Amino acid sequence: MPASTKRDPGDANHLASSVRQVRRKARLTQEALAQRAGISISTVRNLEQGVVVDPGVFQVAAIARALETSIDELLSETSTPATSTVEP
Repeated sequence: MPASTKRDPGDANHLASSVRQVRRKARLTQEALAQRAGISISTVRNLEQGVVVDPGVFQVAAIARALETSIDELLSETSTPATSTVEP
């Protein structure tokens, strides 16, 4: 993989903590988030634990929709993720 496309492991940790924080704020279990997003609970668990270093864009989009937030909010390092309505 070219150096320009390598992902910083810190990106995965930030996404993991963002997803966990927004999920908890929404009072959802990992299982409920997985069901809403149409992904497996192991995917949610692994993402939140930082095991998944480079999740697919479709998975991140599905999680953002399920959490009623934006992909930008989940990935933003300058702001604390906040739930907001996302249009389909």
